[in-house]
Amino acid sequence: MQIIAIGMALWEEYGDGLPVIDMKRIGKTVVIAGKNGSGKTRLLSRIYGFATLHKEMAVEVLKLQLPTLTAHTVQYSHDNQNRQIFVDRVHSFRKAIYLRETITCEPIQLDSLPHIIYFVPKALSLTDSQQLTHIDCLKKAELIKTTGIDALSQGTLSYIEVLQHRHREATHQEVLYTPEQKQSAVKDYESLNALIYRFLGTTLTRSIDGNALLFGRPLGACGLSHGQTIILQFCAAIHAQGASLENLIVLMDEPENHLHPSAMIDAIDAISKELTKGQLWIATHSIPLLSHFDASCIWWMESGKVAYAGSVPQTVLKGLLGSEDRLQQLSDFLNLPSELASNQFAYQCLFSPTVVTTGSDDKQLLQITDVVKKLHGTRNVRILDFGAGKGRLPSAIYEKFDSKSLDKWLDYVAFDVNCNNQADCENAICRIYGSADGRYFSEPSKLRAKFNNGSFDVVIMCNVLHEIQPAEWLLLFSLGNTIMTLLKEDGFLLLVEDNQMPIGEKPHQKGFLVLDTEQIKILFSITESDKAFTEHASTKNGRLKAHEIPKSCLARITDLTRRNAIKSVCQTAKEQILKLRDQEGSYQNGRLHGFWVQQFANAHLFLDESGAS
Repeated sequence: MQIIAIGMALWEEYGDGLPVIDMKRIGKTVVIAGKNGSGKTRLLSRIYGFATLHKEMAVEVLKLQLPTLTAHTVQYSHDNQNRQIFVDRVHSFRKAIYLRETITCEPIQLDSLPHIIYFVPKALSLTDSQQLTHIDCLKKAELIKTTGIDALSQGTLSYIEVLQHRHREATHQEVLYTPEQKQSAVKDYESLNALIYRFLGTTLTRSIDGNALLFGRPLGACGLSHGQTIILQFCAAIHAQGASLENLIVLMDEPENHLHPSAMIDAIDAISKELTKGQLWIATHSIPLLSHFDASCIWWMESGKVAYAGSVPQTVLKGLLGSEDRLQQLSDFLNLPSELASNQFAYQCLFSPTVVTTGSDDKQLLQITDVVKKLHGTRNVRILDFGAGKGRLPSAIYEKFDSKSLDKWLDYVAFDVNCNNQADCENAICRIYGSADGRYFSEPSKLRAKFNNGSFDVVIMCNVLHEIQPAEWLLLFSLGNTIMTLLKEDGFLLLVEDNQMPIGEKPHQKGFLVLDTEQIKILFSITESDKAFTEHASTKNGRLKAHEIPKSCLARITDLTRRNAIKSVCQTAKEQILKLRDQEGSYQNGRLHGFWVQQFANAHLFLDESGAS
């Protein structure tokens, strides 16, 4: 059952200072926002008070056997005055609150009346029923049958314990229950269990000692989250107070005063989901809670007056925060993770790259060792680690392969023009060979002098190409240069890159450029007929990629293919930037935004310099 409109002209007798209230187009969820003292609590109290009075009056009418609630058909007797009062009050409720499901005036049915529950749990610590005496347990269980929520934290677990005990007794052959008592005990327990299953996805069980269990553990030690603790109290409250989810209207007054925002939202979501025909009213000044609801649910209350604010959430925010400056501060704060990540990435891009050390389970290293394993299956393998850094690759190879036979089939050679990490790299090489002599080079000429032309099976560049200026790419892959000279005719370049760099860097004056599959194929004029070209992606989003590029393709690079590849970087970066600006401002999206902005800018810097923009 749902309230669809409120007209409170007849409610002045409450004397709570609220003027006439007029609310129309009320939906399943009603969120009333306003400052402290605006009238939110008084509004909920009126709804609750009149609904309770309506039910009480209906009960009195039934007791007096009044045949109808229509004033014209009242039977005059010595109780006529009382009857008329009851009739007038019930009609005043129906003139003040309009329900989606009309309640007929004659005859009145108690089951058809709205059941309103005021639910704001104030405690996240529940009294453990299994630490109480049987008498105390019964007393606390009885407390939550009264309307309200003050006793929920004390009585919820006791209520569950008592109902399970009665169910156990009712199903025992020798118990001295009447048939009606047995039926009631079984029905009560089963309906409570059904509620708990509906909201928490589990059922009550019983220990060998006769104690109630939840999630297979004693009630007082079942490890409930804050959200689950709230939901369990809610289940106990609506069950103990005889409510039905079909006709339930739940009122929550400033739940943020007692609950952590995430626990509060989890609980509200669970309750709202189950109120398929019911209704949820929330009075709040919590911005996190307001932001969780659709704007069409929100009403603004100020100085006792309530107005629909769903179409203008700015009204609510300004009313709660007080000024445009504070609105901007809130916006800045909410955008902080995204902006922080984006700004941090941009800041990092002012500094030279750092050399990282990772474990053997690094996904990029696993990509490389998989390729090495595939090559080893057919022959001995000679590898040139171009840009070896601290020796991540030889360390990973040592851990992934049988170290006793590794030096028999693997011929590993490291090359890096930066000698700062030579000692670390040579130490990693020594683990395989016992010595690094003749396996570490920093000058291309000495490397070429040491090894025969066309003697390497694979040249590996892991997170290296993006650090090399595009102006040097043609020379890097030209005939007669180191890579082309040393590679076998059927050899290949293994190009490994993180296509969404997590940390910014400035390897040279124009920054970095990371090429994805599309740009690599453009750069080396690779087509579908180049079957030896292979792409490996280690993650579903394609962030970490390894490309096997045959030597025959490397020679196809030209000034035109380079410009076209970088133009493709520009276009992709632009698309990604626009896409991210339509998404939520998370830290992850902020970092990606920083990455793509750098890609876009760096690509344009090169194109402008080369006159190709």
